[in-house]
Amino acid sequence: MDADPAPTGVEDIGLVARFGGHFADALVLASATFVGWVLGGTTQTSWVLAVLLPAAIIGIWGVWLAPQAPRRLGYVGSWRVKFAVLLAVGALGVTADGMWWFPTLLFIPLGSYAADFSSQRN
Repeated sequence: MDADPAPTGVEDIGLVARFGGHFADALVLASATFVGWVLGGTTQTSWVLAVLLPAAIIGIWGVWLAPQAPRRLGYVGSWRVKFAVLLAVGALGVTADGMWWFPTLLFIPLGSYAADFSSQRN
């Protein structure tokens, strides 16, 4: 019996890039939750911001980036929206108690989004 042929390198890269994109989305949501918690002055405002910031990102994703979104953006548009969300979360992270190191954490999703973008474009 012949085994199934091994997937080509291009298919492997696309699969890894897509998984990385999902991981990056989860990292951005977790970062937004953390930033919302730190920005809150009291426990109540921390809870509200920790829920509202990721909820806003989920809303943006659902309207423009989801596979079944009614107004789904193209490749370039979706990358721009993801980059804008990363910049916003990074800027909020810097303002939250001077977390100057926080934007460096967001280079992980940026690289993953770029790999996902290039794999979908080909």
